[in-house]
Amino acid sequence: IPKEEEHTERTFYMWKKRKQLKKDKRG
Repeated sequence: IPKEEEHTERTFYMWKKRKQLKKDKRG
């Protein structure tokens, strides 16, 4: 199911971005 795969990739991207943001905020 391409739709589900795309959703997973999108969620992973958001999680990675959020993790990086938290790391940058922590300094």
